[in-house]
Amino acid sequence: MTQRSPKELKEILDEANKNLAKGDWKKAELALGPIIEGHSEDMASLKFVVNALLLRALCNLERSELAKVQDDLDRALDLAKRARDPLLEGEVLARLARHSWRCGDYKKALDILEKAKRIAGAAKDLRLEGLIHSERGAVYTQSHRLDAAESEFREAVLALERSGDLRELAKAYNYFGNNFVFKGEYKTAVEIFGKCKRAAEKAGDGPITALAKMNLGQYLIEIGKFKEALSEMDGVIPSMQRAKDVNGIMNANETCGIIYAKMGEWEKAEEHFFVARNLAQRSGVPYDEGRCLYHIGRMYKWRGDKAKALRFLKEALEVARKSGISQGMVLIEKEIREVEGSSVDRSRKH
Repeated sequence: MTQRSPKELKEILDEANKNLAKGDWKKAELALGPIIEGHSEDMASLKFVVNALLLRALCNLERSELAKVQDDLDRALDLAKRARDPLLEGEVLARLARHSWRCGDYKKALDILEKAKRIAGAAKDLRLEGLIHSERGAVYTQSHRLDAAESEFREAVLALERSGDLRELAKAYNYFGNNFVFKGEYKTAVEIFGKCKRAAEKAGDGPITALAKMNLGQYLIEIGKFKEALSEMDGVIPSMQRAKDVNGIMNANETCGIIYAKMGEWEKAEEHFFVARNLAQRSGVPYDEGRCLYHIGRMYKWRGDKAKALRFLKEALEVARKSGISQGMVLIEKEIREVEGSSVDRSRKH
């Protein structure tokens, strides 16, 4: 086992962080191997090992490789306690909460965040407080508690702005924008995603910048700004492909599908949507698959194909129901009622 100095360990972590910011999740993960697998867990090295495990978990969260995340975070939590570092323990708990709600376990996520909140309160650490508010807001959004979520996000952005963590600030703005999407307040959502984009650009975080551009593309079209929407999407998919960001490729294709569907370019919309759906099924994340099915159903509704619209919307509803995604169920059921209330199937044969 090769022992490295603290300076060498920090250099490895810094390099992994750079790759994380570029969206090269695999390269970042591989860079962390010497710390995680090839270094002792003596007291001098514990914090480096915990941070490496946290970074690897973040890489796999971004790649939607959720099965790989739990073991790393469980080990990180144990080591953070051994290192007697409350702030590090609190951050691990915040990431565990993110993993839990991504897997659809909202109660577990909120329980974990309560533990993290006690740590943040005792330490009076703005960054950790911001992380907790941001993750709790995301849980409330998923649970369709949109006013409660908005309150959490306002606290999150204030704390993260003051802490100076632009990457997490951008992430919080992204969650915040989605909350306005679920409220149907698209103009406000566009304003918030614009703030997300600016924070991500300042942080030098390519993946979050691309995510903000995707969201801007999707919701600019909701307020009738087609040219601006397509402009935001320019280069996003190739950028995601270069980074081998499967989750990003899925989201970008879904967004392009929505834009083309809104413009009535059905073949392009279908092409993008079914790439997104295949990737969503492979990810194993119920929220991703249900959201994609929902948008495919909406596309067929706009096209006038009642049978296909109901088929995909009901598939989306089943995914949401099984996963407890209550905010999704509300939106999907609304769409189903609208389709069932229509009388004419104007679908094109092809």
